[in-house]
Amino acid sequence: MEQEKILSKEELKRNGLIHPSMEDLDVVNAFRNLRTSLLNKMEQYNSTLMVTAITPEGGASFVATNLAAAFTFDHQKTAMLIDCNFKDSSLADKFNLDVKHGLKDFITGKVNDISEIVYSTGIQRLRLIPSGDQESDMVEFFTGERMYSFLSEVRSRYSNRIIIIDAPPILESADTKILAELADYILLVIPYKGVTTNLINRTLNSIDKTKIVGMILNK
Repeated sequence: MEQEKILSKEELKRNGLIHPSMEDLDVVNAFRNLRTSLLNKMEQYNSTLMVTAITPEGGASFVATNLAAAFTFDHQKTAMLIDCNFKDSSLADKFNLDVKHGLKDFITGKVNDISEIVYSTGIQRLRLIPSGDQESDMVEFFTGERMYSFLSEVRSRYSNRIIIIDAPPILESADTKILAELADYILLVIPYKGVTTNLINRTLNSIDKTKIVGMILNK
């Protein structure tokens, strides 16, 4: 088996990815504290956590990626990051990956083995499932049996793995509301500027509030 290439500290910094020995310990500790807070609220470790922002470019991908990295600081734990932001996917580029297949390919039946869409990220114990085929004209990706079986399998593979879904802004995408029904928990990212109380209330009223395990302010 080919040895996994590990991203250097310089590559991590350039791509906006945290690591335990980075200079900005405030950022590292913020994600560590968020990780601990979430674990205290989640009933089991191998759960699915959907991360979504209230507005476009609200920072959900940044939070989802670095939260996943923070979970892997514990050498006994692993994390899986799933790019469900199909219209604005960015995670494969963040990890400098040249991907052949992704989640879209599994859902549409182009790929039947989930192992074919799981990629090493260059961060130990962190795996990525990218969005996949950008040419697909399929509209309803998340409502069918393939998505249900996908989530069921990735949940059952490892008991020590947190599964983080990077989702589109919740008020901008019907897909996110479907994903919110499928996920076990939801983390809302609120941009520091440009968000009104009314917008926050609209967001809260659009999803199952009992699944919300946190709301974080992103500067």
